[in-house]
Parts: sequence; C-alpha cells; structure tokens
Amino acid sequence: SNGWSAVSNVTYKAQRGGIQDISATPIPFDDYDLFDVRVGLDSRALSVSLFANNATDRRYRVFRAPAAQRFNQPRLIGVQVRARFGS
Repeated sequence: SNGWSAVSNVTYKAQRGGIQDISATPIPFDDYDLFDVRVGLDSRALSVSLFANNATDRRYRVFRAPAAQRFNQPRLIGVQVRARFGS
C-alpha cells in the first residue's frame, strides 16, 4: 500500500549530580531535563516530519572553568524529508 501513516516520537534525557574534576576545586554539573519531539507522516516512498530538539529550550553548562564556560545546544526546530528509492 502507498498510504500514509502518522508517526510520533518523544525522547527524554536527564542528568542529576556529578562533578567536573579538572581543577583543584571540583565543579558540580548542572542538573537538566531534555525533551526531543518528532511528528510526521510516513509512506513507502517518502517521510516528512517536523522536529524540535531540546523542545523546552533548557540551557545548562556542559563545561565550566574559572575563566570559561560552554553551554548545550539551544532549541532546534526543523523539517526533515527523506525519500526511499527502489522500494
């Protein structure tokens, strides 16, 4: 059949606790909760989906030092189209 099916996916990832031990004084990691969401339509020949990674735009430090810090990727919203050939 060449019909379309609705598809959806939610991914949850979290971190609690932990330390970054790169200096004389250990630095605690930020706690966080992340949600990635995807909804779309799928057929034998084509998939079209709308997605949001880090859907709630949660910001946290992935690296912290006395003179520098780096943050995670902010929310990313996009559309993905995939074609299947030879099916």
